[in-house]
Amino acid sequence: MSQLEMIQQAQKTLEETDEFRTFRELIFNVLGILRKQINECSNIVDNLEMRSRRKALIFLGVKECETEDCKALVLNTLLNTMGLKDIASNSIKVCHRLRMPNKDRPRPILVKFADVAVKSIVWRAKASLKTSSITLKEFLTRTRETVFTRACLHFGIRACWTFNQALVRRR
Repeated sequence: MSQLEMIQQAQKTLEETDEFRTFRELIFNVLGILRKQINECSNIVDNLEMRSRRKALIFLGVKECETEDCKALVLNTLLNTMGLKDIASNSIKVCHRLRMPNKDRPRPILVKFADVAVKSIVWRAKASLKTSSITLKEFLTRTRETVFTRACLHFGIRACWTFNQALVRRR
């Protein structure tokens, strides 16, 4: 192989290397754009799911028995324990237990109210549950629940809370 052929071969290799670098940069740019789009779509789906959950609360610690009416249990809690006399039976659209039965502790109760205003009244009155074994929490998506749990572990349970499906941290 002559020197001229070797130089031509080296130039050809350099051109192919430059083409490969350009192609690689293009692919990485496209992958970055796709990641951003997937992240935006995930945020949109999460917001839509939270919008459908905005009228719902989860009651934890309500005693469970075999033949029970969840709606009556929740109404009893709202009227007697929380002192909310204005809440009627028709204010609750859906009310049922979550998960499989557990002998160790009662299953949570998902309550979907007819109106966001009723849910807000109940949510603001949750401080009246401090003396009982019942607690209230918002019905968050898995992503938001995970972030909230991690924030509570990192900043402390008293420094983090939710309000209208948004995570809040005390400064």
